[in-house]
Amino acid sequence: MLKFLKNYSYIAAIIAIMFFGFAIRFYTFISAPSFWFDESALGYNILTLKYGELFGILHLQQVAPPLFLVTTKFLTTTIHAGDSILRLFPFIVGNLCIIMFFLMIKNIFTDKIAIIWGLILFCFNTQLIWYSIEFKPYIVEVFSTCLLFYLFKKIDWNWSLKKFVILGLSLSLLPWFAFVSSILLFIGEIIIFSKSNLKKWLTLFLPTLISTILLLIYTLNIKKFYYNFMEDFFIYNFLNFKVIIIQLFFCICYLFSMKYAILPLILLIAGAIYCAVNKKYTYFKKYSFFLFLSFFILSLLKVYPFFDRFILFLIPLVLITMLAILEVQNNYTKFIISLLLTIFLLFPTFLNLNKLIKNVNVKGDYAKELTKDLSNKIKADDIIYVDNLSVPDFLYYTRYYKFHNKIYLNVDIINDKILYKPDSNKEDLNKYKPNNVWIYAPWAKNSYSEYKYDYKNIYYPKSQLIYIKGN
Repeated sequence: MLKFLKNYSYIAAIIAIMFFGFAIRFYTFISAPSFWFDESALGYNILTLKYGELFGILHLQQVAPPLFLVTTKFLTTTIHAGDSILRLFPFIVGNLCIIMFFLMIKNIFTDKIAIIWGLILFCFNTQLIWYSIEFKPYIVEVFSTCLLFYLFKKIDWNWSLKKFVILGLSLSLLPWFAFVSSILLFIGEIIIFSKSNLKKWLTLFLPTLISTILLLIYTLNIKKFYYNFMEDFFIYNFLNFKVIIIQLFFCICYLFSMKYAILPLILLIAGAIYCAVNKKYTYFKKYSFFLFLSFFILSLLKVYPFFDRFILFLIPLVLITMLAILEVQNNYTKFIISLLLTIFLLFPTFLNLNKLIKNVNVKGDYAKELTKDLSNKIKADDIIYVDNLSVPDFLYYTRYYKFHNKIYLNVDIINDKILYKPDSNKEDLNKYKPNNVWIYAPWAKNSYSEYKYDYKNIYYPKSQLIYIKGN
């Protein structure tokens, strides 16, 4: 009876955690926060480019997996073009991630406390929640990590050759949805090689190889643009241990404060040692080691940055390594670790979750609302200046609101002062005849302001939408 109650409590806990994980993602999705400029830039490409053009160089300094874009383009053409539809594919994948992570961790841990803790920290990770509703492909990479780990662990060489062919062809499409999947596929296929039937193994390996070669050809086609785009992300010394740790724990829980990162770091080291000496984790050890090693090397070669959202796909592996120590049989040790996790990881996780919920409900100060506000208030002879960072927002959202005004894009703003507009050879804006001017800048701070036009010295206050009266 006691065993039944324990199993019932475990199943109930798993269902409850997953339910609230789905619920918070759904709530965030229907809150429909405005696009930020990266989403707007990618959305602008979806709305303006044809299917074939999504395999070429994108506008507004964007790089994204072509099939991720094609899938979204299909949704916008079959349903309708709008923020929620553009975010629909990441939202679906973000929810599937919860299921895949549960299957992944269940095939690694036998301890129910460890599984519950892993699922809690995964479901309520604010990074994973946000990227489940953001129109970017990073959550697809997280899904790939969980899916491929689970599939390669579960492969049965008694399956028919036909099943392997279908599986190999299906998996070869993954890199076109999430670039990092190429590395994940090769790692998984290399690990299972020693136990494989060569003929069946080749049905997995060859499609991956062909797909990766085609992806490299695609990358070479956009090579110059790709490296210019990535250059900004290689600003750190990747041999710097502190930077690596900060990036890892930034991904886990937005842990900007190192005081909250001390315990996860200790658990990560302890978990890594525990896994290393325990034969039970052989497959997990190999998968994690080769994955981390591959991306460290790629970062050092300046091919792929070990930075911020680009390493979001490592979250499942980091969480599992941290929690491996809970597999020890000592109940007192489990209790102490669970208590420390509550204080140092669960507490900041829910603080960040509270901030996220507040942020997605902020209306009026972001691009979507500001563009609508501008369309209602602007007059025919008014001029619009759009600052550099806000150009993607303006181009994307003005497709829904028509403006027939004179518009200047890429206005340079230095030290809070409007200085130049590049389409006039960087002439000083003060030389122009005063007009009624709207300054569109959703990525400035605070709220709407009204200012008297001072054509000797035009200042840029900390606000997003500014109306400046002409003489």
